[in-house]
Amino acid sequence: FVFGELGKHYLGPLWKHLDAEMIHPTMYFTEWCMTLFTRGFSFDLVTRVWDVLLNEGTYKVVYRVSLGILKYFEAELLGAKFER
Repeated sequence: FVFGELGKHYLGPLWKHLDAEMIHPTMYFTEWCMTLFTRGFSFDLVTRVWDVLLNEGTYKVVYRVSLGILKYFEAELLGAKFER
């Protein structure tokens, strides 16, 4: 729920596009949270995320990194059509 609201607020056009394409946040965000990005991302990214997470000591880092990943690929995702 929290990630959905953050996505709508910070990534409005992308969020609308993903919703129209029936891509629900649970399809990717759950794995990112459960594995703390250790699956599917480079070791360099994972160590940087973990450094920040351990330094700040708050789970908000996971939300910020997740939004950052989507923002980084926003143009590519907005141009993508997904299978239904």
